[in-house]
Amino acid sequence: LIVLGNEALVYDPGKNTVTRYLEVLDGDFVGDRIVILRKGKVMVGDEEILVPEDAMGLSCSENELILKGQNRMYWYTEGRFVELPFVAEKVLSWDGEKLVAQDVRFSGSSKVLKGTYEVIFDVEDVSVQVGDIVKTIMSIEGDGEYLIVEDFIPSCAQVIPGYREKGLEENKFMYNWYDFWDKWYSGREFHEDRVAFFAICNCGGSFEYFWRVISDGEFHLLPARVYPMYSHDVYAQSDPAVLRVGEHPLNGEDSQP
Repeated sequence: LIVLGNEALVYDPGKNTVTRYLEVLDGDFVGDRIVILRKGKVMVGDEEILVPEDAMGLSCSENELILKGQNRMYWYTEGRFVELPFVAEKVLSWDGEKLVAQDVRFSGSSKVLKGTYEVIFDVEDVSVQVGDIVKTIMSIEGDGEYLIVEDFIPSCAQVIPGYREKGLEENKFMYNWYDFWDKWYSGREFHEDRVAFFAICNCGGSFEYFWRVISDGEFHLLPARVYPMYSHDVYAQSDPAVLRVGEHPLNGEDSQP
C-alpha cells in the first residue's frame, strides 16, 4: 500500500496487479485487510462504511478500525463509530479498555503526553463536588471574522485565571508576573459575570477557562454566545444547560458544564 497525495496504489502479489484509488485521504491496514479512507466513507477490503463528517485520517491498530477527526478519534465497534476518550498520533493497540499509543491527549485536556504510553481506562459515574476544579470548553462551527465569544460564569463558580492543566513536569499554577501568550485566539478578558474571548477568525480551535466549584445545588447555566465585532446581522448561542453539584452524577448532556 502506497499513499501519495490524494491517491493510493495497492499491489496484490498473488495476482501481480496494481489497483489505483483516487480522491484518497489516507490508507492503512487492519489485520490483513487494506483500509482506504475517502471523503465521507471508508473501504475495508470489499466493505464500504460511512464515516463521521470530520474524519480526515486513519490510525488503525493491528485489529481495530480507528479514524482521526478534528480533535477527535472514532472507533468502529458493533457496526458503528463511537468517539474515543483520547486523541493520539498513532494507536498501536486498543481493545476498548487498554490503550498503547504515541503522543496521547485525553479528552478535555490540552496537554499532549509525548512518547509511547500504556493506559487502562475504567468506566465510572462522574459527579461534581464543592472544591473541584472544572474546565469549560467552547468551540464554534462555521466561519466568521473578528469574533467575540462570551460565556456567562455559573453562580456556583469562582474563576481561576492563573490555573493551567498539569503536565508530567509542570506546576498547576503560574506565579510569574508575565505570562507568554501562546493561544491561537487574540485575547481573553475576565469580567464579574462572564468570560470573553476575541478571535480574528474561527481557526477550528476551542476556547477554555477554569473555575472552582464553591456551592452545592442545581444551577441553570446561561447560553454561551458568539457574534462578530463589526457586524450586527450574525449571532449564535449554545443551548441552555443544567449543572448539578453534590450527589447528582453527570450522566446526561444537560448536566455537563
